[in-house]
Amino acid sequence: MRIEVEKKEGLQARSAPVWRQLLGLKRIAPKLYLTLVLLLTFELLGIVVAPIFVPSSAYFRLYLNEKARQSTQRFLEENIAVIPDDVAGWRNRPDFEQGSWKIDEHGSRSAHPITMAREKPLRVLFLGSSMINGGNHVQNDETISAYLEDSQIEAINYGTMLYALDQSFLAYRERLRRYQANVVVVGIDSEPVAGLQNHYVPFRFPAEVNMPYLKPRFTMRDGGLSLVPVHPRQMLAEALKSPTGLLEFLAKNDSFYFEFETFERFGLSPFSGGLRYFYLRARSVYQSLFPAEEALVLFESLSDAMVKEGEKHGAKVVFLTLPDATAFGSSRWRNYLPDRFGETLDALKHRGHEVVDARNLLQQSKLPVTQLFLEDKAHYHPAANRVIAEGIRRYLTGRP
Repeated sequence: MRIEVEKKEGLQARSAPVWRQLLGLKRIAPKLYLTLVLLLTFELLGIVVAPIFVPSSAYFRLYLNEKARQSTQRFLEENIAVIPDDVAGWRNRPDFEQGSWKIDEHGSRSAHPITMAREKPLRVLFLGSSMINGGNHVQNDETISAYLEDSQIEAINYGTMLYALDQSFLAYRERLRRYQANVVVVGIDSEPVAGLQNHYVPFRFPAEVNMPYLKPRFTMRDGGLSLVPVHPRQMLAEALKSPTGLLEFLAKNDSFYFEFETFERFGLSPFSGGLRYFYLRARSVYQSLFPAEEALVLFESLSDAMVKEGEKHGAKVVFLTLPDATAFGSSRWRNYLPDRFGETLDALKHRGHEVVDARNLLQQSKLPVTQLFLEDKAHYHPAANRVIAEGIRRYLTGRP
């Protein structure tokens, strides 16, 4: 009978409301009860009360860690591999060398000295991100552009870390068209649309403390592209003192501002901070799989604008779609997910643009993944760069 009574009381306790169970915990384990009450109070204060009284500028200083602030200061002092640029947000720092990373006096990562005048029958200008410039784990003569060169082809490499398509377009339109290239190869990364709606890199890549920079972006207005420019030197210098002006600009123009908004409300308390982390991860995966319609329209419009700009200066534009290890991957579970990389390729071809598919080239090479990608699963081994360069050469010359 006693056992039955105890079981009955246990069932009643488990079915009781949470608040009543907590009151029971106060009697059984007062220290644990006090800890839980303090945690819940801290959570409520952080979520509900603090955002009302604490200014966004204070949260911004917490959002950027000390390393990111130091990186911003060094960027403004032009003491690292890239420097502020009103055209594209940032550009390669001329005459910079660190380890295998060498940038010439023009700001390019070419394998030989370059001039404005063509030196061979075919001049190819490379634009894009570190997928184009090779990253800092290969030598200048181990890049795609270097392997493309032969007696008839010279290559100029202006790939720049984290560049999106809009930055490549702006850099070419405002500066790099002067090189009078016959062909412009524009690198398209595995996730080509995300950066097109972003101004401030740490909102899109919170862990990117080495590149807390500002970029311009385009919006669609009246059926056409409308530029939203930035002045990174001035805006970032002011933000280090008082970020209010920068945050007002980003709240209006950066589609990734939600990253900071969720930090303001949920980022500082332990439990809600953990939920925020999983929410943002899930949202990132969802956006990768199902990008916003506006981003897709921007991508298509910018690809059209890039081709027209090249034609204006006598250059053929070729888009080079560059997979990371995930987009390249052979995992069976990826067969059940949308092939966004392939859809990007199809979208470019559908618009009549010339495309070289590096994924197909790498697959045809039969090289194992370990000989194609570096440890970061994004950048290529020299062997992969050589395979891609050979594919581009065949495409440009018409040779099998």
